[in-house]
Amino acid sequence: MNKVLLPIGAAIALLCISSPAWAATLTVPGQYTTIQAAISASANGDRIEVAAGTYNEQINFNGKDIVVVGTAGAAQTIIDGGSQGQVVRLTSSEPSTASLEGFTIQNGQAVIGGGVNVISSAGLMLNSDATIRNVIIRNMAVGQSSGVDNYGGSAVSVFGGSPVIENSLMYGTAHRLGPESTAVTALSMFRLGP
Repeated sequence: MNKVLLPIGAAIALLCISSPAWAATLTVPGQYTTIQAAISASANGDRIEVAAGTYNEQINFNGKDIVVVGTAGAAQTIIDGGSQGQVVRLTSSEPSTASLEGFTIQNGQAVIGGGVNVISSAGLMLNSDATIRNVIIRNMAVGQSSGVDNYGGSAVSVFGGSPVIENSLMYGTAHRLGPESTAVTALSMFRLGP
């Protein structure tokens, strides 16, 4: 009888040592008051579930391989940038398994200062392979002041990686080209370097 228990015990111990940590599900506003607080606390592989509501903040995935989901869908789960900058950033080479799903992203504004070349987007800025799914992006503005060359779409700028944008809608965007001219530029995609 002891001969059978020893191999089973060794197998269980080996599984415990070699198994990866289980991914966690973090909730907003349940466990965290903001989406960014949940992102900051998350680890690769985690899922962040965001309840219906309007969240006045800007978020940055910071290179994490996480899934951030508006559980009630885009019509009821809103990230509002308050015209204070870019609303969502996935600019640290997040992998294709990282995703943002089921949100309205609104009221982003990127205002750029003099004498520099910039790549900018008010809404969603991507340099990753992340997936963006079932998202509404609206009411975005990218402006420029004197002496600035501004590249980028007001709703989405992709300047690296191969992101996937599925079943998403962009509207109500403006790209200010100069002191008196405005153009609608929802999406801008380009690569830097070779």
